[in-house]
Amino acid sequence: MKYMRVWAIALGMCLGISMVCGANNSIEVKKVAPNSPESKPLVLVSVPPLVQIVRAIAGDSVEVQSIVPAEVSPETYEPKPAQAHLFTKALAFVGVGMEYEHVLQERLGARLWEASLESSHAHPLKSTTKSTSKTPKSTTMIYYNLAASQALKPLLTNTAQKAHRESTTPHLDSQVDSHTSTLTHSHEHENHDPHIWLSLDFATINAREIYALLCAILPAHKPLYTRNLAEFLARIESLQQEFASMLASKKGGAFLVIHPAFGYLAREFELEEIALEENGKELGLKALSQLHERLEQKQVRTLFVQPQFDKGRARALADILGLEIDILDPLQEDWEGIMRAFLHKIAKSIPNNN
Repeated sequence: MKYMRVWAIALGMCLGISMVCGANNSIEVKKVAPNSPESKPLVLVSVPPLVQIVRAIAGDSVEVQSIVPAEVSPETYEPKPAQAHLFTKALAFVGVGMEYEHVLQERLGARLWEASLESSHAHPLKSTTKSTSKTPKSTTMIYYNLAASQALKPLLTNTAQKAHRESTTPHLDSQVDSHTSTLTHSHEHENHDPHIWLSLDFATINAREIYALLCAILPAHKPLYTRNLAEFLARIESLQQEFASMLASKKGGAFLVIHPAFGYLAREFELEEIALEENGKELGLKALSQLHERLEQKQVRTLFVQPQFDKGRARALADILGLEIDILDPLQEDWEGIMRAFLHKIAKSIPNNN
């Protein structure tokens, strides 16, 4: 990654900051008084949709920024040197386990914390720390990987194993490993699909985890966060009911995407996501020919593409397969808008099963 070395140097120079890295570390949290000059601290997130989720709970008590712009794929993103100063100002960085998050940890070494909650959402961060006496607590930033939380990680493992067993995606000319689209990103031999914000079931867990994190670092705002969490969970429940109603007659149906991002949501409502990309690579000609028959069987007429990917290649694949093109964008800050767009477009594209 061409920017990473420069990025690490830039971060090290900004304010002379010193942070600490480790897998699932317990940490001592810097707490901020609500009426102090730091009353609106910065919270960074790794993908744009987390901006709305954090704001839904935090309200105006924090500023929220995404490291990755909405128009760029987080799978290929490299943080820019100009962004280094954000990490010197941020109180927390909330991630989903994207590869660039892991690369940041590896490259920054002694500059980044990783936090873990004692349990899913009821407890604050642990009060012990593995830092040295040279670590200035006033500059400590928390990295919290939602995908590694104690509440979500077991579910991701179970989902990945189930997807592996049930995979119907044509393999790359039958020459690749049989891992499905949910197994496209790995870190320390642990595979998971990082698109955890595109799941209504996981949204409830993620909201509770973010709530616990905010309460731990800004405890004076807990009453606000508690009210906001309840309201946001109600909105998620309403979305779940809306999805269940509109997709009840679509069970067993399939939709086609280039990049596998909606697998969690598809499984929640008994749909099938078919992808033209596997393990970060496009399907070969043999796999494409096998796929055509599958699409005819499932009456798939639309190829859904993400605007962050090559539009020319998408058009070429659609022409080869005789399909129309439509847009599904999972990377806008409007998380609820993303989910509703998915619902209406996918429901429209799948024929009723009765």
